[in-house]
Amino acid sequence: MSDFVDFTCPRPHEEFTEQIRGRQRAIHEHRVKLEAAQRQRQRIEQETLQCTRETERRAELMMDKIRVVDVLQQLSLMLQEERDLSEQLNGEAPEDRNQKSDLEQSCERLENKGKGSRR
Repeated sequence: MSDFVDFTCPRPHEEFTEQIRGRQRAIHEHRVKLEAAQRQRQRIEQETLQCTRETERRAELMMDKIRVVDVLQQLSLMLQEERDLSEQLNGEAPEDRNQKSDLEQSCERLENKGKGSRR
């Protein structure tokens, strides 16, 4: 009889059923948490994609502004050259100025004719 002391009775059917239910609840809870984590991950990925697109858009705007600044700097240099030439012209003899003025008027007439013919 001492051989049967370690013998235990099988658990009743209700205990197994309760264990199964407990594990099913745990599986369900973990599934809900997993789905929530997946939704959160998807939202984060979408936000990351939107931020990346916005960053690319802003970088393109910055490049456009850099191009505008470059053009404005070139224009500034051209205006400075024109100013320098104008100062040189103002320092020349009156007959030279008249000659250049006549040339400028001729150029303007030609430009106006060119503009008129384009219309």
